[in-house]
Amino acid sequence: MANKTAIDIVTVDYIWLGEFVEKGLLTDITNYTEHWGRSSDWYQANWDGGAYNDKLYGIWTVADARGIWYWKDLLKEAGVDPNLLKTWDGFIEAANKLNAALRDKGIEGVHLTAAPIDMWYPYLWMLEGSVVEMRSGHPTKGTYWFPGYNSTEGVRALQFIKDQVDAGIKPQKEHFWGKEFLDRKFAVMIEALQNHVHLNTTEQKNQFEQKVGFIPGFPVPNEGNQSATIMGGWLLSIPATSRNKDLAWELISLILQPKNTCSFSSEIWSIANTNTYRRRLSLFITAKSNCPLL
Repeated sequence: MANKTAIDIVTVDYIWLGEFVEKGLLTDITNYTEHWGRSSDWYQANWDGGAYNDKLYGIWTVADARGIWYWKDLLKEAGVDPNLLKTWDGFIEAANKLNAALRDKGIEGVHLTAAPIDMWYPYLWMLEGSVVEMRSGHPTKGTYWFPGYNSTEGVRALQFIKDQVDAGIKPQKEHFWGKEFLDRKFAVMIEALQNHVHLNTTEQKNQFEQKVGFIPGFPVPNEGNQSATIMGGWLLSIPATSRNKDLAWELISLILQPKNTCSFSSEIWSIANTNTYRRRLSLFITAKSNCPLL
């Protein structure tokens, strides 16, 4: 897009939206969406993810939400109840049992990324901590953004990651976004695996679910705590260079009709973000009952 090539539709990772808008690469689609009238079909956080400076530049279409994936047979071999994975203490206990039973076979018990910030945020949030907080009283700026993670909650969240390393869980410097789990190099992995498993029929889905278990969320400090996760995703946007903006918007609106989103998402096997598509993460995608994959 930077070289002014005429492109009509792009997918944009939401983390780059602001930079793309600042560089003048995307079209303001606020007017299109206001006439469309479907913003209430989206979870508010996803809808807001397409906005920058109070204008809309993309529609969040697919997402990747992280959770705990595990091979059922490997946990059974190690004598691990999957429910152990739901709490911090149980997670480490499970890792110890899995490593003792599987490491000699070349299988690690639990995957831990060596870039732990994706892991750290959910633990911070479930402790009711925050990344940043708006505070008053700054000597020169009045109100300002304070690093909320610099707190007891932030330290506790980081401590759990350290506890995993101390327990013998090896941080992995290379990350293959779930392929290492699918290759059975790890018995347990926290990942957005649903973006990397392409199951085209109900039979394939059922076969996969017989082998692999899923817990929607991260382990929590104690039973009763609310879990948290972290989600990324992609927007459908119209480049500023598009010569067919009206047609591009028409195609986006067609893709995002409920009857079409199921088929579109099943092709890439990701989670739809509309309220119409209530999620059952163990099935990777859900839609109304007319979705042929359910």
